[in-house]
Amino acid sequence: MGVDLTESSLFQRLPLAAVIVRSGGEVVACNAAFERLFGYGGDDLDEATLQAWLAPASDGGPLEEVTADGVDPVRLQRRCKDGSVIEVEARSARLSEDGRESGICCLYSEVADRAAAEGGLRQSEARMGRILDQSDDGFFLFDSETYRFLHASDGAQRSVGYSMDELREMTPWDLKPDFDARSFATLVEPLRRGKQSILSFETSQLRKDGSTFPVSVRMQLMAQEAPAVFVSMVQDITEFKKMSEQLRLSQRLEAVGVLAGGL
Repeated sequence: MGVDLTESSLFQRLPLAAVIVRSGGEVVACNAAFERLFGYGGDDLDEATLQAWLAPASDGGPLEEVTADGVDPVRLQRRCKDGSVIEVEARSARLSEDGRESGICCLYSEVADRAAAEGGLRQSEARMGRILDQSDDGFFLFDSETYRFLHASDGAQRSVGYSMDELREMTPWDLKPDFDARSFATLVEPLRRGKQSILSFETSQLRKDGSTFPVSVRMQLMAQEAPAVFVSMVQDITEFKKMSEQLRLSQRLEAVGVLAGGL
């Protein structure tokens, strides 16, 4: 078939369970991931067919992955060597040699494994969300086109006095009196153009009661998301500003004292 199936080949190192069959269904080769998933390996190749290996007892028809024309994945029930039946996602690609079809390569992944991985990812995302919500800093997520808020951490909502339902009808410049729609769009343009990965600046944040407080802002554009979103971390720097002012006042008084002592 003109395909290198040695132990060092790419085929053998594929993370997905892979098997190559002739057009008639005879198994030519399978990789290590296939043996781990289904239990069949090189010792079982003699006159073996994929139909005999994987077809559930209740399924008398040809295997769908062998007769399929494309590579789109399909979910199927397939039998393992020990008799157990598992749900897999299968896809296939037809192989050719000298312009003639020479076989089919079928790839399998167990649905349970993928579901567990997705479940772990969801748990991780939920945990990260809880951590951000418990932070004293405010985290805001807003749409890159409409600029409307999509999410605000609990700390962010407390800092401005607005609920999430209220914030969904608002934009960043509704909370930042130093900006309007045009000036804010100009501010984030370097992120859109990829000239900066993080934008840092200080400004004033507006509360629902009309009061303001100084904040430090770090903003990123998550362009890989669909749709793209801006993530903004907003830190209340009121105490920092007070300490800075007290330090400057202390330095002035010290300077005045030095001058007075020299008179």
